[in-house]
Amino acid sequence: MTTFAEWNKVDMPLEIRGVWTTIQKTSEVGPFLEYQSIEGSSAEFEREATNPVASFMSDEGTISESGLTFTEKSETLKTIYTQSPLNNKKKQLSSKSDPEVILKAKMAKSFRRKLEDKIINGQVSGDTNEFKGLLKWCIDDSRIMNMDDGVVANTGGAAETELTLARMDQFVDMREGEDWDALVMNKTMRRKLTALARAAGSGVKIGEVERFGRKVMSYDDVPIVIVDWISNAEDYGTASTWPTSTATTIFAAKFGPEKEGFTLFHNGGFMDLSFEKLAVPRNENVTPWRLIGYPGSVVYSPLAIAALGGIDSSA
Repeated sequence: MTTFAEWNKVDMPLEIRGVWTTIQKTSEVGPFLEYQSIEGSSAEFEREATNPVASFMSDEGTISESGLTFTEKSETLKTIYTQSPLNNKKKQLSSKSDPEVILKAKMAKSFRRKLEDKIINGQVSGDTNEFKGLLKWCIDDSRIMNMDDGVVANTGGAAETELTLARMDQFVDMREGEDWDALVMNKTMRRKLTALARAAGSGVKIGEVERFGRKVMSYDDVPIVIVDWISNAEDYGTASTWPTSTATTIFAAKFGPEKEGFTLFHNGGFMDLSFEKLAVPRNENVTPWRLIGYPGSVVYSPLAIAALGGIDSSA
């Protein structure tokens, strides 16, 4: 519980109480995300499994028929919430600031941070209360290119290996059809990629492209999106992958149902979240507030996502 003494800190002058945004992590992926509204509590979709066979035949030959099959998939809505009590005494006596406004702002920030984290890491730890993040989708669909040997599998490889431009190009070439919407990485990987491009004779230029009204760095004309929720000690959901992991991952993704890419789905106005004012507990002088939402995630085609895993973050 947030005590009355803790609430009193919001009445201190700015230079005493410090900067409000101390608890912060970078995530630039938000503007790239696309959302889809569904009916009910789950998203049902199909992926192609086998297509009809195309063949040649002679003028006197016979035609053979072949069918097509699909794999049915289903993803359910999950629940994200944050709940925190507002001290009623502080609410009534406050004159310099409104504790209710502060509480709601911090709850919204916490909700957003949890959502951004799970867009990358959802269900990797095995918690099925979470929706699947990019890493879990890449694991389940065997879309991780191993940094050490270039094999595409469902893990990051046998050993952490230093990033190379040759492997980066091989990874980017995992795209099918139109280009990736973004390359998603943490700041460690951006620094390594920039250092490789700056090396004499690399022939690689880290460029800039305009997205959402501002310029962002790009590699091979694909925007680079920075997300600090990507770990520098990744185990890809298997604790025995490396005894002491310094592995990290770069993701490539297309977003939205039109590109069959990573999509957040919801029932109704998920992004129009409302705060719920709860009943005052009988034995406490507080008013609890709750912020709650019901998101899910889907990747319609496994070819719309990829990961380069097992990159050494320490070398």
